[in-house]
Amino acid sequence: MDENRGATLAAEDRIRETAKWLTVSLALLGGVVVAGTQFSSLGSIELGTDRFWAATAGGAAAALGAALILLGAVRTATTPPVSLEGLQPDDWPNDKFLLELRDNIAELRTDYKDALNRRNTAIEDNIANPTPETELAARTADTWAVHLSHIVQNVLKVASYQAVARRWRRSARLMAAGAALAFVGLMVFIWGANPPEEASAGSAGAAVVGEAATRTVELTVTGQSRLRGSLGDDCDASEPLQVMHLDQTPAGPDIVIQQDGCNPLRIVLTENWGFLREPAPTAPSPSPRESPGFPR
Repeated sequence: MDENRGATLAAEDRIRETAKWLTVSLALLGGVVVAGTQFSSLGSIELGTDRFWAATAGGAAAALGAALILLGAVRTATTPPVSLEGLQPDDWPNDKFLLELRDNIAELRTDYKDALNRRNTAIEDNIANPTPETELAARTADTWAVHLSHIVQNVLKVASYQAVARRWRRSARLMAAGAALAFVGLMVFIWGANPPEEASAGSAGAAVVGEAATRTVELTVTGQSRLRGSLGDDCDASEPLQVMHLDQTPAGPDIVIQQDGCNPLRIVLTENWGFLREPAPTAPSPSPRESPGFPR
């Protein structure tokens, strides 16, 4: 019986330790992932853009997932102890071996209370009228109460293990959901916080120029604010600007601003900075065959 009791306590301790070490391991893993994330591009995220909201939602989801993991681990590690009074029949399988052939917990609870009352009464009688008979009755009642106390302690240890195991099974599902949510949220946050390099304005890296075409560009308020310093004080960025359209990148058109009064500037035009317009159509020059007075 003592060996079984020790094994039960060891199993309960292992569950609690597993919950604590799992929390520490996930925290370390999250720290490694966050440490490897590039946060230098956070300052380039503009308020109200898709990447801004994606980074915000991803960060919130990751924080919520981490909170769920921590909640599951804390719930398991802080499982409250069980008591004989609070132990319900549904919480305990009818194991007659541990109950010593009793049908249920209620019978053990009644027998234990009766044994304690009889022991107290026998001890009081022996104190009031000490005789060999009252002393024997007190010793007998005490022996029976101690015996039932051992049974109760064994039952409570097994019930405590079952309570921890039951809470661990419930918390494991919560922690798994939290881990998945934290992972997805962290990936979304990393995506939102690290825009592709070609989306950065003013990237003047080498590019293969295809068929260049003359266009006009209309800058948004954001684009005007960002490019005002580069275009010069004499450049009226609120009006359409003459540009040379060099190429089309995944982030936007690769253009060179060539407006009179503005500093030449090559940028990748993102959608929140402005948009290109086709040049106004012009009438084709008449061919020599259609020119007036040309002899046919």
